[in-house]
Amino acid sequence: PANVTSIGNYAFSGCDGLTSIEIPNSVTSIGESAFYYCDGLTSVVIGNSVTSIGGSAFAYCDGLTSIEIPNSVTSIGDDAFYYCDGLTSVVIGNSVTSIGGSAFAYCDGLTSIEIPNSVTSIGDRAFYYCDGLTSVTSLIPAEYLFAIASNVFYNVDKNSCTLYVPAGAKETYAATEGWSEFANIVEIVPDAFELTVSAAGYATLYLSYDVERPKGVKAYYISSVQGDYATLEPVWDYIPAKTGVILQAKPGTYSFEYTTDEVEPVTDNLLCGTPTDKEIPVAANTDYYALGRADGIVGLYRANTPGGIYFNNANKAYLPLTVAEQSARFTLLFPDGTTTDVNEMFGTEGEDVIYDIYGNRIEEITEHGVYIINGKKVIR
Repeated sequence: PANVTSIGNYAFSGCDGLTSIEIPNSVTSIGESAFYYCDGLTSVVIGNSVTSIGGSAFAYCDGLTSIEIPNSVTSIGDDAFYYCDGLTSVVIGNSVTSIGGSAFAYCDGLTSIEIPNSVTSIGDRAFYYCDGLTSVTSLIPAEYLFAIASNVFYNVDKNSCTLYVPAGAKETYAATEGWSEFANIVEIVPDAFELTVSAAGYATLYLSYDVERPKGVKAYYISSVQGDYATLEPVWDYIPAKTGVILQAKPGTYSFEYTTDEVEPVTDNLLCGTPTDKEIPVAANTDYYALGRADGIVGLYRANTPGGIYFNNANKAYLPLTVAEQSARFTLLFPDGTTTDVNEMFGTEGEDVIYDIYGNRIEEITEHGVYIINGKKVIR
């Protein structure tokens, strides 16, 4: 019934006459061996509030042909679907962070499996003797890839089974223990990434693969900070993989197309980013800045959150800086010397109002350089 919140250990173990079960949305956990050896089960619906599936929860349920693990689940226990050799289809929800040891061992009816980008650990023998597998898709980004034991895919024919990985991640997989055993590693060609620029005219972007810069969009990285200003440098025809950038464009939606052309990397960029939603522990003596707008001024604003965690949205860029460099806001300084914070001119009538390229008001020009005089850019 809908008021049950948990299914205890061994609750239905050995009920071999049971053919179907619907777990309501009120249930948050399925205990160890809860449906162990229910080999008559052919249909299981798991409610979308379950966060954990206990060890051996569905072990030896060899009548199961398909299982959909909802997005609420974060952990799949050891041996959870051990010897479910009737399984031909498994959908793993995109919140799962851990797949336990032998979780799908001896599921030899599986021909394909997709591992979501949320996964941070895969236990020993997780797909042991899944010898029917012809394709494994791992959506784990190169930035977060981890080594796995050689027995995770033991007895899977890694010469004929293709490993599909995110665009730009092939080299990382090929050099990482466990994954490198696959002879055929193929990058997934991503769809065009759609990004909407708000009325402010600015956005940030971070992708794990190289893309073309769309027409009408200017892209910049941050090479340095000085005073209260972040110095921008242009990114031209292509935006390199794993490169945080600030975009400037008219409000609207723009498509960033994946490219296989050779793209020169940016080496002195201070911007960072994440390919997925990410909670980032705030390092000691470090502040985190995100693009924002306040009082009409677009800049990078300090965005630390209580509890020492900075949350970064997928495909967004941020600026981490040591406390020694801290400021409440860093205004953007463009290559032509303009900034995003000189909005008004103050001075006596008839008097030249002069700013240097850092936005500092000065009395007179004493050196060659770029200046803003009465609101106009001037090179002296």
